[in-house]
Amino acid sequence: MTNGSPDDSVTVVIPTFNRSGFLVEMVHALKAQTHEHLDVVFVDDGSSDETPQVLESAFGADPRFSQRRTTNRGPSAARNAVAMTVDTTWVAFTDDDCVPRPGWIAGLVAEAARSGASVVQGKTLTDPRVDMGTQPWFTRGRDVHGWNGIFQTCNLLVRTSAFQAIGGFDERFPTYGFGEDRDLGARLVEAGAVTAFAERGELHHRVMTMTYGEFLKRRYRWSHVVQVLDVNPDARATLRDQGDYLFRYPGVGQVMHVAFWASLPVAAWAVATGRWWVVPVGVAAHAADRVRRTRKEGRPTPVRAARAPLELVGLAVESVGFVVQSVRYRALLL
Repeated sequence: MTNGSPDDSVTVVIPTFNRSGFLVEMVHALKAQTHEHLDVVFVDDGSSDETPQVLESAFGADPRFSQRRTTNRGPSAARNAVAMTVDTTWVAFTDDDCVPRPGWIAGLVAEAARSGASVVQGKTLTDPRVDMGTQPWFTRGRDVHGWNGIFQTCNLLVRTSAFQAIGGFDERFPTYGFGEDRDLGARLVEAGAVTAFAERGELHHRVMTMTYGEFLKRRYRWSHVVQVLDVNPDARATLRDQGDYLFRYPGVGQVMHVAFWASLPVAAWAVATGRWWVVPVGVAAHAADRVRRTRKEGRPTPVRAARAPLELVGLAVESVGFVVQSVRYRALLL
């Protein structure tokens, strides 16, 4: 695009790393976009697989598509490498594990025009082609049905001038990416950005299967979101006002973390006094709560109940992680 680009011009930026098997479907989905004024840039963040060749073949002769290769510095740096230099009116972000619907960009831009917003979150649904009830226990999708104040970059439209004015993504966040989206959103709002949600800006998120070890590792990595408060101390109030659940209560990111820590002295007391039955009763209560919360998952109740103790270990790992990161960044978020 040139400086004479239409007011609804958009550059879509997608960081990718070693996911060549996903890219053909994504390129085809982006080629099917109904929005006219569109450029697409894939940023290969140092992949060691066939990503460059797969992209080149999928692009064909379509001049709207290009790729850029960077060293493996993570999604923040990869996005900045393109988004800080484009001159389209808008920049849209998504991830390499997503499949946009044909009206995705058109829906985001239409909502921006309707609401006057400079930051628009789109609707994200777990891939409806997949029956989650038949998937392995530790399977991840993603759903964003309405405005939640989290600014998920799997589906986000930002006015380019606003993005560039705040310096884009903070590249201090981990290379595997946790927290940089919240930080970006907080700084945009603090700079005066108006936010909105686009029901018609829809894309689908792939279903990602994890081993139990990968599940636990992800639960611990999630705690790095505490870094948001280190790079931007004002983010706590900003994100709370935007509706982000993680900052709803002072110093408490997840009520379940507090419940976990509170349960430890109770369990110790029960064992020390011979009331050992208190521990399995507590685990059973947790299992019952998880069964209730996952009732729409499509799995039989006994399966969800059996999985609950393993999820409890995940909660413990995550709770420890939030304490560790709170100490590391000197910002309380349990």
